[in-house]
Amino acid sequence: MKHNKIWKPLALGTCVIAAVSCGSNDDDDSSKPRQQEQPQQEEQRDQGIYKITFKTLNPAVVGNTSTGIGTITVTDQSFKFKLGMAGTPTQMTHLQHIHAAAECPTAAQDVNGDGFIDVLEGIPSYGAILIPLDGNLNSQAEGGMYGPRSNDLGLYSYTREAGLPLMLTDLQAEDTNPDDPIVKLPEGELLNLEGRTVIIHGVPKSANLPGTIGTLEGLAPEDTLPIACGTITRVQEDVTLPGTTDNRTNPAVE
Repeated sequence: MKHNKIWKPLALGTCVIAAVSCGSNDDDDSSKPRQQEQPQQEEQRDQGIYKITFKTLNPAVVGNTSTGIGTITVTDQSFKFKLGMAGTPTQMTHLQHIHAAAECPTAAQDVNGDGFIDVLEGIPSYGAILIPLDGNLNSQAEGGMYGPRSNDLGLYSYTREAGLPLMLTDLQAEDTNPDDPIVKLPEGELLNLEGRTVIIHGVPKSANLPGTIGTLEGLAPEDTLPIACGTITRVQEDVTLPGTTDNRTNPAVE
């Protein structure tokens, strides 16, 4: 089930790949092998290991000092996301997503001056949702409203794995609901993870948020208030690891 959306998706930059000619003669068959190899070469650009280091957003909420470390490992067949968070509001579900744009919001994004950066005020910085970190990374739509649950110490972990070809097929498919909060990749664009952001959400109902807090349609302000943001950086260019597409295991703290 997708989240409902009350804004239009921010446009994503499209990768433009220059075509290199192998000769001036159009009938020269020597150019064909290179053209056939090009898609595979481009797909390999996503492969590698990535790191996300989180910083706290909205620390004014009592019980929120959220920090954490995440890793993403991409091979030619798999996408694996691992996350460990600490200092989150306790005993509650935390929605989390990879977003399309490249900046964590700052106090300057608190445009209504209520002392909080709500989910809508953060959009100009982190953009629309690209990959929901929910129950099924193979599909934007089929992961449901799953989010890992923090324990009574404010700790939680999350691990999910997807098949990269299946994941890309879904992400590059036609956007049949352009008014929801989830954006698709432009046709032919790869994940291009480096520089994208990961946002963690969720504060308790007892947080006593002001009525000025913006939220997404169908969700309470407490469900969507951002509590942490991390920027994805590549730490290793190439990685060759066995991959699976088994999403049954979820070691998140319940």
